[in-house]
Order: sequence, then structure tokens, then C-alpha cells
Amino acid sequence: MTPLPLPMRAMSPAVHVATRDGVLYWPLIFFIAYLAFTLLLTVAGPVVYLHFDIVRVGVYLAAITAAVIAGYVFAVRGRMITPTATTPPINENWERMFFNVLLAVSGLGFLFTLVTFIGQGANFSLSGAGEAYFDLYERERGAAAQGYSLSFILYSALAPFIFMLNVLGLYYFRKLGLAQKVLVAMVVFGSPILFMLNAGQQKTIGDLIVYMGCIFVIMASRSRKPISLRTYALLFAVAIAAVYIFSFILANRYTAIGIGAHNINYREIDLIYYDTTHPVFRIFGPDRGFAISAVVMYLTNGWNGLSYALHTEPTWSYLYGSSYSISVIAERYLGLESVLDLTYPSITAYESGWGTTRWYSVFAWFASDFTWIGTIPLFGWLAYVYGRCWAEIVEFRNPFSMLLFSLLTLGVVMMPANNQLMQTPGGLATLGLTVVLYLVYRRRYNRVQIPA
Repeated sequence: MTPLPLPMRAMSPAVHVATRDGVLYWPLIFFIAYLAFTLLLTVAGPVVYLHFDIVRVGVYLAAITAAVIAGYVFAVRGRMITPTATTPPINENWERMFFNVLLAVSGLGFLFTLVTFIGQGANFSLSGAGEAYFDLYERERGAAAQGYSLSFILYSALAPFIFMLNVLGLYYFRKLGLAQKVLVAMVVFGSPILFMLNAGQQKTIGDLIVYMGCIFVIMASRSRKPISLRTYALLFAVAIAAVYIFSFILANRYTAIGIGAHNINYREIDLIYYDTTHPVFRIFGPDRGFAISAVVMYLTNGWNGLSYALHTEPTWSYLYGSSYSISVIAERYLGLESVLDLTYPSITAYESGWGTTRWYSVFAWFASDFTWIGTIPLFGWLAYVYGRCWAEIVEFRNPFSMLLFSLLTLGVVMMPANNQLMQTPGGLATLGLTVVLYLVYRRRYNRVQIPA
């Protein structure tokens, strides 16, 4: 069994062009649609942001979108990086070893997580997920003051392996042996369930849904036929299931601290309120309507933070403030001055009352280092990388392009929230290793293949 694809004979030019051009702009369409959808939810959803400046946010996001379109189009229409005479060939033994290392390290990571949760008093009840979230939050907050714990360092080190197994394990699942399939399923699906039950976290489930969506789209790009209504219905069903799962987890969290539709507006800050007359509440009732509204708040409150940040006086965080983890590492281990107080999220939290636990979107974080104007071409360049990865997937089925594309798609989904890909040490390690592997191996895998 060879988990990564070997070079195969080229497709005919006519088939190649039809395949490539038919799906070339799917990720760009997703980016624009997702941005517009979350922005619409911000102004017309059940969570009302009292001082949201739609004009300023809309103009800025329009500039970002223009840069993204330009960078993406330039990427997919440009010439691909292909093997040269000195490019090493694809090594089947290395491929097998690479995948087995991912499988072994991720499997040990799963067992370590399971043992850790059991040692802390494992919870296997859905109803206890909310209390588990706040218990873990208190432990982590106390540990953070003492520095990174051994378990946190191990989680961070394991994160890149688990991410890569998620993507490659799902994509090549049919080609795996029975034992490998069992291990992949255990890690890919078992880990999110463990974290949901014992930490009350929906992030790992959300990440998995994003990765599964990426794999689905990559596989769908093999076909030269239009996407069927059945496929659209399946995607809609998955989206509904995701909203239900997230709303259930968030409802458990709020129930654990005695918050519901009846008192949320008394417990929230005075900058927002939940509109209990909104159709979401009328259709789904107070309990389910409140849970869905909480999901909407997760998708939109970063845009409100961006609105406040765009009204803040200019600041600069010396090129290491856009990532919380980088700034902490620079201060704690490199002896540099703390710049967290110089970032737009920190200054905005102090000036507006929006709070440091709220979200401010990825743009406010990057603007802290690159200015508001400088962030616009920066995202044009990121869109270029995103588009280049997708073109290499469509044209060559490059597995390392799949990895970086999936990770960047997660960044797009979390765009309204924060600088997700660089926020934690585990995220930094995942991004760094994925980029290195992509740069080292992209050329040798950029060989035209017949879709399997």
C-alpha cells in the first residue's frame, strides 16, 4: 500500500483543461460567499451589535476582497512550479515511512490524551461537557501563570502530526489496510469526541468538519461533471448537523453557569443583546433559538471587534504582535519587551469595553504588525498562496498542497474570529511544519496524474 500518489501518465490536453478550468475558482467563491454570509449575519442575525459600523467594516473588507481576488486569479492563471532535471524522484519507501510515522505519533498522542483525561476524571456524558469546559479552563488559566506545562508542550508538539493524519488519512482512507483504517478512525474521530466530552470544546470538531469539507471538495474536483443536487443536499445536511452539534455544545456551556434566553441580556455586556423576537427564536423556541444564536455570535462577534478596532488610534507591535504565541515566546524566552498591549485587540478592548476575551478578526491582529493599509496586499499574497495550492491540487493532486490548502481553509473559516493558525504554539508548529514540507516537496509532486 502506497498512501501518497505515485507519478502517473498525463491526461490528454482536452481532459486536463476541462478538469482544471471547471473547478479553478471554487475556493475563491467560498471565500467571498463566506465573508458575505458572516457579514450579513452580523447586521441581520439574532445577536445585535449596538455600535457596529457597517460602512467602515464594509469598505475595509471590500478592499481585502479586491486584493484576495487579484492574488488568487494571478495564482491560478500563472505557470506552475514543476520538476526539473535535478528534482529528486518520488520515493515510495519514504512515502510509506512518512505516513506510518504520522500514524504512530498521532496514535500515541491519542492514547496520551485518553490517559490524561482519565487521570483528571474522564467525563463520557454529553450533559457534563459544559462543566468540563469550565473545569479545564480554570486549570489551564492557573497553569498558564506558571508557564507552559509538560502536557501542553506535548499537545503542541503532536498537533502537526494529528493535523496531517486528519487530511491524508481521510483522503487515502480507501487505500489503507484494515489496521491502518482503525487507527486513522480512532485518531481522526476519537480525539474530537474526547475533547468535546472532557473539555467541552467544539473547536476540534469544527476543525475536523473543515478538513472533511476540503477532502470532499478535492475529491469532487476529480469529476468533470457539474455538482449534482444530491451533493448540494448532502452538504446542506452536513451544515445543519454542524450547527446542531455546535449549538448543543454551547448550550451545555451556558447551562453549566445558569445562562439561557431568559437572562442572557442581563448577563452580557451592554454593547450587545440577543433579540428574542428574531425569527430564529420564533421558529426554534427560546432554548434552541438561544443555542443557535450563540453559534451566530461565534461567527460574527469578530466583525464587531474589527469595527471598534477600525476606530482606534494607529499602533504598531514591532512585527511580533500579530501572533499571541509568538509575542509570548519572544517575551518569555528571547527577553524582548511585551507588545501585547500594543496590538489593536488589546488597545480596542481597553478603549471600547469589548473585552480581551472577545474576538477582533484576523485583520486586527495582522494590522497590529503591518498597519491597516499593509494588511490589504498581505492578504493578496496569502490568497496567491491559497490559489496556487488549489491549482496544484486540481492539476497534480499534490498531497503537500492538500495539506497547506486545508490549513489555509481553516484560516479562512476562522477569519472573522482571530489569527487562528498562529494563536497557539500547536498552531504555530502545525503551520511551520506544513509550510516547510510544502516548499521542500511541492516540485517533485507537481506531476500530472489521472484522478483515481
